[in-house]
Amino acid sequence: LLTRLPRKEVTNTAYDLLEEPGLRSDASAALASISMAQMLTPKRAEAVLHRVRGYLQEGQRPTPSLIRLLGRVGENEDWKMIEGWIDDNDDVIRQAAAQAWANSETRSLAILAERVEDPIIQPLVLRAAAERGQDPEPLRKLAANQVLPVWERALGAMAAQVPRRDA
Repeated sequence: LLTRLPRKEVTNTAYDLLEEPGLRSDASAALASISMAQMLTPKRAEAVLHRVRGYLQEGQRPTPSLIRLLGRVGENEDWKMIEGWIDDNDDVIRQAAAQAWANSETRSLAILAERVEDPIIQPLVLRAAAERGQDPEPLRKLAANQVLPVWERALGAMAAQVPRRDA
């Protein structure tokens, strides 16, 4: 609920709940939403970042919501971790990292464009490119990978299967 309806009043509680392993995922999701709504103060964002880094330095596997939170409060060195997770074997982790990257207004989409053939990353990079694709490098990479023929083949295959009366 707090992910969909972020409230500034719960910031301190969500921050405290980051300490609880069983609630960390929900707390980080709430804090990410609070940050997206621009209700996280710089001081609290710094404290959250410090706590998140602590968990990751302990070798704990990140949850998708922890990755999204790191994408909201992280600094340059944290983006190196997120970039590494873009190639993770776990689809859920890979998707969370790619989504954090796509949601960032400061990161080039080139990293995602290089992975456009990955079915997890493809819709994220295409959506992000349409929304904020001002960098020519990702455009060249997307064009070189010829994403459109993939979509055209998929649509053609679907159209062939849809009964004529429903088309």
